Amino acid sequence: MHLKFPSEIDAHLSFAALDAVPVTLRAGTLHVNGQLDMADDYARFPFLAQDVIPPAPGVMVQLEYVFEDRLWRFTTIIASVDDHRRWQLRRPRRIEQAARVYLQAA
Repeated sequence: MHLKFPSEIDAHLSFAALDAVPVTLRAGTLHVNGQLDMADDYARFPFLAQDVIPPAPGVMVQLEYVFEDRLWRFTTIIASVDDHRRWQLRRPRRIEQAARVYLQAA
């Protein structure tokens, strides 16, 4: 399954941001934990990162996270860096559901 319509993608990212879902961002050998934030405008959304030196704008990144018992991932581009902890990402054209996640009861 995948999301490809802008309205689906915006709704999905908004709900993931509201739920403060942990997200892993990868850019080459850089792996950063963070979370999504509510979109500032239609074509971009913020990634709240750990305190690390961010990649430059224009760099392609992959994000992966578990939301509603499913593993999701997408590729996008860093549009701008507001500061070292808040990075603006372009809205992806597609978000793929990679797998179902089964959590075992303790």
